[in-house]
Amino acid sequence: MAESVSDPGGRARAAFCAVPIERSGWQRQKLTDFVVHMASRSLVPVDAIVAKMLDWPTGANRSHDRGARPGHPFASGQKLALINGAGAPARHWVRRVEALTGQARLADLTLLPFADVLPDRRGLLNSRRRWCPACLQDDLTSGRDIYERLIWSLTLVTLCPVHAIALTDTCPTCGYRHGSELYRRSLSGFCARCHQWLGHCDQIAVPYETNGDHLRREQWTGQQLASLLDLPKRVIEGVAAEHFATLLDEGIQVLCDGNMKQFSRLCGRSPSSIAEWRAGKNYPSLPTLLDLSAKFGIPLRCWMTGERFELNPDKGYSESPIGLGPPIKPLSCSKSHMGWVAIEHTLREVVGDAKDKTSWAKLARRVNVDPSQLRRRYPDLARAIVAKARAGVTHTMTARHQARQEYLLHQVQTAIHMLLASGAEPTRRRIEDQLRKAGVAFRWADYPLIRRAWRNLPGHGES
Repeated sequence: MAESVSDPGGRARAAFCAVPIERSGWQRQKLTDFVVHMASRSLVPVDAIVAKMLDWPTGANRSHDRGARPGHPFASGQKLALINGAGAPARHWVRRVEALTGQARLADLTLLPFADVLPDRRGLLNSRRRWCPACLQDDLTSGRDIYERLIWSLTLVTLCPVHAIALTDTCPTCGYRHGSELYRRSLSGFCARCHQWLGHCDQIAVPYETNGDHLRREQWTGQQLASLLDLPKRVIEGVAAEHFATLLDEGIQVLCDGNMKQFSRLCGRSPSSIAEWRAGKNYPSLPTLLDLSAKFGIPLRCWMTGERFELNPDKGYSESPIGLGPPIKPLSCSKSHMGWVAIEHTLREVVGDAKDKTSWAKLARRVNVDPSQLRRRYPDLARAIVAKARAGVTHTMTARHQARQEYLLHQVQTAIHMLLASGAEPTRRRIEDQLRKAGVAFRWADYPLIRRAWRNLPGHGES
């Protein structure tokens, strides 16, 4: 087994000589494949490196007892796909492999740089080893080092973003399905059972235009995730969950004029979920982010990086995926039959008319202009009209409440007089029966009226 040695100057040297083939961009190498290259270059079996030098974290640290049995990463039930993820197993392997190779920033071969915005780690990575036969064949024919990409491990990526063919986990020679990400005798580009070449590309890549909507959506998903992995290092360092809440607030304001319930209907999500996202209490899963990107035409990277994406109210979003229906536009973007001068005159007339209590939404429909666009053009008039409409609603509701209170009080007093005239004690139940016979609707909140009417009778005031 290779061990750390020192050069004549006393400086420690790495136990393995290995350099990542591609550590950036969407075609970056995955960490499990880097370990396979470590083993093949040193003529050491993969399981020997993993068992003796990497200490699989599921069992190595579970007990302080020296006799405790260490973990077995190749045992049934172990999720080796998590090595390429964004959790504790990935962090453990990065630290150990960096120490063995002397390489820095091996976290770039995993999803650790995106840990803050990819919280759904359980379903994020496919447990099977998958590959694109055409990409492997391209590596072979071009004379490049053969390696396996990180993007192939993502569950939501089913088509190669380059060749538009399905990723596969089945050996074309022996038919073996690779159910695990890593094997004891793994070799990049070769079957783990029969050790034959996996780059035989018998599939025919169907032209993108002739595929169905579902296939187009699958390719679009792969392109979105490839674009995310392709971000420069300086941009990835700024990835944060807070950017999603900021962009969400802007979308609610622009699309629905600040109406969160209306925005939730557009998204197909509950208002409580939208509220939790805005408050930062919860973060949407990757499939949800992709659904929002597809629906509103916003690139996936924008939700995570805070990249500005301008909304055109006349054309909608410009990056809507093909075949997923028309992009969603603001609620009303049609051209008005009135000019801006006439519209401003109408708004000022509404402000000056004390009897006109028209709401802002109704007024926008009257002039046939999107409410948010109208508000942005005339913010002062908008505030005045909204305040007047709210004051009018409050006055109307107060007047209705007072009128109902007076009506109920009169009906309760009439019922009490009728009971007293018949010689019956005016109890609450008897008063309720009299009100029902008279067809008067009442609620629990109206019960204080009975006591008030009783006190107003001669001889029944409070002592």
